Amino acid sequence: MDNTGDFSLKAFIQRLMVECREEFDEQESVEERIRIVCSKQESLSVGVAVHREDAWPRKNVELSKRNREDGNTAYQEAKYELAILLYTEAMRYAPCDPVLLEGEALAMAAANRSAAFYQQKQYKEAIEDVEVSVAAGYPRNSVYKLYIRKCKCELELGRINQAQTAFDAAVEAIEWSGLKKDVRSDLTVNLQEAFINLAKTASDEGYKDEEEELVGKDKEFADIPEAFRLTSQHSKFPAASDAIKVKHEVGVGRHVVAARDILPGEVIFTESPLVSCFLDEHVESVCEVCLRYTSSPVPCPTCSDVNFCSIACRTLALTTFHK
Repeated sequence: MDNTGDFSLKAFIQRLMVECREEFDEQESVEERIRIVCSKQESLSVGVAVHREDAWPRKNVELSKRNREDGNTAYQEAKYELAILLYTEAMRYAPCDPVLLEGEALAMAAANRSAAFYQQKQYKEAIEDVEVSVAAGYPRNSVYKLYIRKCKCELELGRINQAQTAFDAAVEAIEWSGLKKDVRSDLTVNLQEAFINLAKTASDEGYKDEEEELVGKDKEFADIPEAFRLTSQHSKFPAASDAIKVKHEVGVGRHVVAARDILPGEVIFTESPLVSCFLDEHVESVCEVCLRYTSSPVPCPTCSDVNFCSIACRTLALTTFHK
Protein backbone atom coordinates (compact mmCIF):
# COMPACT_ATOMS: atom_id res chain seq x y z
CA MET A 1 0.00 0.00 0.00
CA ASP A 2 1.24 3.47 -0.84
CA ASN A 3 1.32 5.39 2.44
CA THR A 4 1.36 8.66 0.60
CA GLY A 5 -1.84 7.96 -1.30
CA ASP A 6 -5.46 8.13 -0.20
CA PHE A 7 -6.25 5.90 2.76
CA SER A 8 -9.66 4.95 4.11
CA LEU A 9 -9.79 3.02 7.37
CA LYS A 10 -13.22 1.61 6.55
CA ALA A 11 -12.08 0.39 3.12
CA PHE A 12 -8.93 -1.08 4.69
CA ILE A 13 -10.97 -3.09 7.22
CA GLN A 14 -13.40 -4.26 4.53
CA ARG A 15 -10.55 -5.52 2.33
CA LEU A 16 -9.05 -7.42 5.28
CA MET A 17 -12.42 -9.00 6.09
CA VAL A 18 -12.73 -10.33 2.54
CA GLU A 19 -9.15 -11.57 2.46
CA CYS A 20 -9.33 -13.31 5.86
CA ARG A 21 -12.83 -14.76 5.69
CA GLU A 22 -11.91 -18.30 4.59
CA GLU A 23 -9.06 -18.59 7.10
CA PHE A 24 -11.33 -17.28 9.87
CA ASP A 25 -13.79 -20.09 9.17
CA GLU A 26 -11.04 -22.61 9.90
CA GLN A 27 -10.02 -21.02 13.19
CA GLU A 28 -11.98 -20.65 16.44
CA SER A 29 -9.21 -19.08 18.50
CA VAL A 30 -9.39 -15.28 18.80
CA GLU A 31 -5.61 -15.14 19.20
CA GLU A 32 -5.12 -17.12 15.99
CA ARG A 33 -7.50 -14.87 14.07
CA ILE A 34 -5.58 -11.81 15.26
CA ARG A 35 -2.34 -13.46 14.10
CA ILE A 36 -3.88 -14.09 10.67
CA VAL A 37 -4.91 -10.45 10.30
CA CYS A 38 -1.55 -9.10 11.45
CA SER A 39 0.36 -11.38 9.09
CA LYS A 40 -1.38 -10.10 5.97
CA GLN A 41 0.61 -7.87 3.65
CA GLU A 42 -2.31 -5.45 3.79
CA SER A 43 -1.70 -4.99 7.53
CA LEU A 44 2.09 -4.94 7.31
CA SER A 45 2.14 -2.26 4.63
CA VAL A 46 -0.37 0.15 6.13
CA GLY A 47 2.32 1.79 8.26
CA VAL A 48 1.59 5.27 9.53
CA ALA A 49 -1.32 5.78 7.13
CA VAL A 50 -3.80 4.59 9.77
CA HIS A 51 -2.80 7.56 11.95
CA ARG A 52 -3.23 10.15 9.23
CA GLU A 53 -5.80 12.86 9.84
CA ASP A 54 -7.82 11.98 6.74
CA ALA A 55 -7.99 8.26 7.56
CA TRP A 56 -10.80 8.70 10.07
CA PRO A 57 -14.27 10.19 9.62
CA ARG A 58 -13.84 13.68 11.07
CA LYS A 59 -16.06 16.42 12.37
CA ASN A 60 -16.91 19.38 10.18
CA VAL A 61 -18.14 22.56 11.83
CA GLU A 62 -19.32 24.15 8.59
CA LEU A 63 -21.30 21.07 7.58
CA SER A 64 -22.80 20.92 11.06
CA LYS A 65 -23.81 24.58 10.92
CA ARG A 66 -25.33 24.24 7.45
CA ASN A 67 -27.44 21.25 8.51
CA ARG A 68 -28.60 23.04 11.65
CA GLU A 69 -29.65 26.11 9.66
CA ASP A 70 -31.52 23.93 7.17
CA GLY A 71 -33.13 22.19 10.14
CA ASN A 72 -34.24 25.54 11.52
CA THR A 73 -35.90 26.35 8.20
CA ALA A 74 -37.71 23.01 8.18
CA TYR A 75 -38.78 23.52 11.80
CA GLN A 76 -40.23 26.96 11.03
CA GLU A 77 -42.19 25.39 8.19
CA ALA A 78 -43.53 22.74 10.63
CA LYS A 79 -41.68 19.99 8.74
CA TYR A 80 -40.59 18.37 11.98
CA GLU A 81 -39.52 14.98 10.64
CA LEU A 82 -37.21 16.66 8.13
CA ALA A 83 -35.94 18.98 10.84
CA ILE A 84 -35.06 15.98 13.02
CA LEU A 85 -33.05 14.41 10.19
CA LEU A 86 -31.17 17.65 9.55
CA TYR A 87 -30.46 18.26 13.24
CA THR A 88 -29.21 14.68 13.51
CA GLU A 89 -26.70 15.36 10.74
CA ALA A 90 -25.73 18.61 12.46
CA MET A 91 -25.03 16.67 15.66
CA ARG A 92 -23.09 14.03 13.78
CA TYR A 93 -20.57 16.51 12.38
CA ALA A 94 -20.49 18.89 15.35
CA PRO A 95 -16.98 19.24 16.85
CA CYS A 96 -16.75 18.19 20.48
CA ASP A 97 -14.00 18.20 23.08
CA PRO A 98 -12.99 14.51 23.44
CA VAL A 99 -12.37 14.90 27.19
CA LEU A 100 -15.03 17.35 28.37
CA LEU A 101 -17.51 16.13 25.71
CA GLU A 102 -18.56 19.74 25.22
CA GLY A 103 -19.10 21.69 22.03
CA GLU A 104 -21.31 24.64 21.15
CA ALA A 105 -22.38 23.20 17.79
CA LEU A 106 -23.41 19.90 19.40
CA ALA A 107 -25.26 21.66 22.23
CA MET A 108 -27.25 23.87 19.83
CA ALA A 109 -28.12 21.05 17.42
CA ALA A 110 -29.24 18.74 20.25
CA ALA A 111 -31.39 21.49 21.78
CA ASN A 112 -33.04 22.16 18.43
CA ARG A 113 -33.66 18.47 17.80
CA SER A 114 -35.22 18.26 21.26
CA ALA A 115 -37.72 20.96 20.27
CA ALA A 116 -38.58 19.08 17.07
CA PHE A 117 -39.09 15.83 18.98
CA TYR A 118 -41.36 17.70 21.42
CA GLN A 119 -43.50 18.91 18.52
CA GLN A 120 -43.74 15.31 17.32
CA LYS A 121 -44.79 14.21 20.82
CA GLN A 122 -41.69 12.01 21.06
CA TYR A 123 -41.13 13.02 24.65
CA LYS A 124 -38.51 10.48 25.69
CA GLU A 125 -36.34 11.44 22.73
CA ALA A 126 -36.81 15.11 23.53
CA ILE A 127 -35.68 14.50 27.12
CA GLU A 128 -32.57 12.62 26.00
CA ASP A 129 -31.60 15.48 23.70
CA VAL A 130 -32.03 17.99 26.52
CA GLU A 131 -29.55 15.96 28.53
CA VAL A 132 -27.14 15.76 25.58
CA SER A 133 -27.38 19.52 25.06
CA VAL A 134 -26.84 20.37 28.72
CA ALA A 135 -23.88 17.96 28.92
CA ALA A 136 -22.41 19.56 25.78
CA GLY A 137 -22.41 23.00 27.42
CA TYR A 138 -25.60 24.75 26.30
CA PRO A 139 -25.34 28.51 27.10
CA ARG A 140 -25.88 29.11 30.80
CA ASN A 141 -28.16 32.13 30.36
CA SER A 142 -30.65 30.08 28.32
CA VAL A 143 -30.41 26.57 29.71
CA TYR A 144 -33.54 27.10 31.85
CA LYS A 145 -35.55 26.82 28.62
CA LEU A 146 -34.33 23.27 28.17
CA TYR A 147 -35.26 22.31 31.72
CA ILE A 148 -38.73 23.76 31.19
CA ARG A 149 -39.13 21.62 28.08
CA LYS A 150 -37.88 18.59 29.98
CA CYS A 151 -40.39 19.26 32.75
CA LYS A 152 -43.23 19.43 30.22
CA CYS A 153 -42.09 16.17 28.62
CA GLU A 154 -41.94 14.37 31.97
CA LEU A 155 -45.45 15.58 32.80
CA GLU A 156 -46.70 14.41 29.41
CA LEU A 157 -45.25 11.01 30.24
CA GLY A 158 -46.95 11.09 33.65
CA ARG A 159 -43.64 10.87 35.53
CA ILE A 160 -44.32 13.39 38.27
CA ASN A 161 -41.15 12.79 40.31
CA GLN A 162 -38.86 13.38 37.35
CA ALA A 163 -40.98 16.37 36.31
CA GLN A 164 -40.47 17.87 39.77
CA THR A 165 -36.71 17.39 39.45
CA ALA A 166 -36.70 19.12 36.06
CA PHE A 167 -38.88 21.92 37.45
CA ASP A 168 -36.45 22.50 40.32
CA ALA A 169 -33.55 22.57 37.86
CA ALA A 170 -35.39 25.14 35.73
CA VAL A 171 -36.05 27.41 38.72
CA GLU A 172 -32.39 27.19 39.75
CA ALA A 173 -31.22 27.87 36.20
CA ILE A 174 -33.44 30.96 36.02
CA GLU A 175 -31.78 32.32 39.17
CA TRP A 176 -28.27 32.18 37.71
CA SER A 177 -29.29 32.98 34.13
CA GLY A 178 -28.02 36.56 34.31
CA LEU A 179 -31.45 38.00 33.58
CA LYS A 180 -32.71 41.03 35.47
CA LYS A 181 -34.30 40.34 38.85
CA ASP A 182 -37.84 41.30 37.83
CA VAL A 183 -37.59 39.18 34.68
CA ARG A 184 -36.37 36.20 36.72
CA SER A 185 -39.20 36.69 39.20
CA ASP A 186 -41.85 36.79 36.45
CA LEU A 187 -40.38 33.70 34.77
CA THR A 188 -40.40 31.76 38.03
CA VAL A 189 -44.01 32.69 38.83
CA ASN A 190 -45.19 31.81 35.32
CA LEU A 191 -43.30 28.53 35.45
CA GLN A 192 -44.84 27.62 38.80
CA GLU A 193 -48.34 28.29 37.50
CA ALA A 194 -47.70 26.28 34.35
CA PHE A 195 -46.24 23.40 36.38
CA ILE A 196 -49.27 23.28 38.68
CA ASN A 197 -51.68 23.25 35.73
CA LEU A 198 -49.75 20.56 33.87
CA ALA A 199 -49.37 18.50 37.03
CA LYS A 200 -53.16 18.58 37.52
CA THR A 201 -53.63 17.31 33.97
CA ALA A 202 -51.08 14.56 34.53
CA SER A 203 -52.79 13.64 37.80
CA ASP A 204 -56.12 13.24 36.03
CA GLU A 205 -54.52 10.88 33.50
CA GLY A 206 -52.69 8.91 36.16
CA TYR A 207 -49.01 8.66 37.06
CA LYS A 208 -46.71 6.04 35.63
CA ASP A 209 -44.02 4.09 37.37
CA GLU A 210 -40.52 5.50 37.12
CA GLU A 211 -38.42 3.55 34.64
CA GLU A 212 -34.83 2.64 35.39
CA GLU A 213 -32.57 3.24 32.40
CA LEU A 214 -30.88 0.08 31.19
CA VAL A 215 -27.32 0.12 29.85
CA GLY A 216 -25.08 -2.24 27.92
CA LYS A 217 -25.88 -5.94 28.24
CA ASP A 218 -28.96 -5.31 30.38
CA LYS A 219 -30.41 -3.17 27.62
CA GLU A 220 -29.32 -5.66 24.96
CA PHE A 221 -31.15 -8.53 26.69
CA ALA A 222 -34.20 -6.54 27.78
CA ASP A 223 -36.35 -7.32 24.74
CA ILE A 224 -35.41 -10.97 24.34
CA PRO A 225 -38.65 -13.02 24.34
CA GLU A 226 -39.17 -15.19 27.40
CA ALA A 227 -38.96 -18.32 25.23
CA PHE A 228 -35.37 -17.45 24.35
CA ARG A 229 -34.18 -16.88 27.91
CA LEU A 230 -32.43 -19.31 30.22
CA THR A 231 -34.93 -20.91 32.58
CA SER A 232 -32.21 -21.93 35.06
CA GLN A 233 -28.65 -20.64 35.23
CA HIS A 234 -25.50 -22.69 35.67
CA SER A 235 -23.75 -22.10 39.00
CA LYS A 236 -20.32 -21.53 37.40
CA PHE A 237 -21.12 -20.34 33.86
CA PRO A 238 -23.64 -17.43 33.80
CA ALA A 239 -24.21 -17.76 30.05
CA ALA A 240 -25.16 -21.44 30.32
CA SER A 241 -28.13 -23.40 31.59
CA ASP A 242 -27.81 -25.85 34.47
CA ALA A 243 -28.81 -28.49 31.92
CA ILE A 244 -25.16 -28.82 30.89
CA LYS A 245 -21.93 -29.70 32.61
CA VAL A 246 -18.34 -29.28 31.47
CA LYS A 247 -16.09 -32.35 31.33
CA HIS A 248 -12.49 -32.99 30.38
CA GLU A 249 -11.25 -36.28 28.94
CA VAL A 250 -7.89 -37.32 27.57
CA GLY A 251 -7.99 -37.38 23.80
CA VAL A 252 -11.16 -35.31 23.72
CA GLY A 253 -10.30 -32.27 25.79
CA ARG A 254 -12.81 -30.01 27.46
CA HIS A 255 -16.37 -30.42 26.24
CA VAL A 256 -19.99 -30.02 27.27
CA VAL A 257 -22.47 -32.80 27.95
CA ALA A 258 -26.06 -32.87 29.14
CA ALA A 259 -26.51 -32.93 32.91
CA ARG A 260 -30.21 -33.84 32.60
CA ASP A 261 -32.89 -34.35 29.98
CA ILE A 262 -33.11 -31.29 27.73
CA LEU A 263 -36.50 -30.42 26.29
CA PRO A 264 -36.88 -29.71 22.56
CA GLY A 265 -36.36 -25.99 21.96
CA GLU A 266 -34.91 -25.37 25.43
CA VAL A 267 -32.25 -22.64 25.50
CA ILE A 268 -28.96 -23.83 26.98
CA PHE A 269 -26.68 -20.90 26.08
CA THR A 270 -27.26 -17.16 25.69
CA GLU A 271 -24.40 -14.70 25.52
CA SER A 272 -23.35 -11.44 23.89
CA PRO A 273 -21.09 -11.87 20.84
CA LEU A 274 -17.37 -11.39 21.36
CA VAL A 275 -17.30 -9.16 18.28
CA SER A 276 -20.20 -7.55 16.44
CA CYS A 277 -20.69 -5.14 13.56
CA PHE A 278 -23.50 -3.95 11.32
CA LEU A 279 -23.84 -3.10 7.67
CA ASP A 280 -22.86 0.36 6.49
CA GLU A 281 -26.44 1.29 5.63
CA HIS A 282 -27.44 0.87 9.28
CA VAL A 283 -24.53 2.67 10.94
CA GLU A 284 -26.40 5.95 11.32
CA SER A 285 -29.37 4.44 13.15
CA VAL A 286 -27.92 1.64 15.29
CA CYS A 287 -26.30 1.99 18.70
CA GLU A 288 -22.67 0.87 18.74
CA VAL A 289 -23.12 -0.61 22.25
CA CYS A 290 -26.50 -2.35 22.48
CA LEU A 291 -27.08 -2.65 18.69
CA ARG A 292 -30.57 -1.21 18.99
CA TYR A 293 -32.18 0.96 16.36
CA THR A 294 -32.66 4.51 17.55
CA SER A 295 -34.54 7.46 16.10
CA SER A 296 -32.44 9.88 18.15
CA PRO A 297 -28.79 8.85 17.72
CA VAL A 298 -26.19 10.44 20.02
CA PRO A 299 -22.95 10.86 18.05
CA CYS A 300 -19.45 9.94 19.09
CA PRO A 301 -17.60 13.07 20.29
CA THR A 302 -14.48 12.37 18.23
CA CYS A 303 -15.61 10.73 14.97
CA SER A 304 -18.62 11.09 12.70
CA ASP A 305 -19.05 7.40 11.95
CA VAL A 306 -20.41 5.99 15.23
CA ASN A 307 -23.68 6.62 17.06
CA PHE A 308 -25.24 5.60 20.36
CA CYS A 309 -28.84 5.39 21.56
CA SER A 310 -28.20 7.34 24.77
CA ILE A 311 -25.64 9.16 26.87
CA ALA A 312 -25.40 6.03 29.04
CA CYS A 313 -24.37 3.83 26.11
CA ARG A 314 -21.99 6.54 24.86
CA THR A 315 -20.33 6.71 28.27
CA LEU A 316 -19.99 2.92 28.42
CA ALA A 317 -18.35 2.86 24.98
CA LEU A 318 -15.96 5.74 25.64
CA THR A 319 -14.79 4.20 28.91
CA THR A 320 -14.26 0.74 27.42
CA PHE A 321 -13.76 -0.11 23.75
CA HIS A 322 -14.38 3.05 21.67
CA LYS A 323 -11.55 5.53 21.96
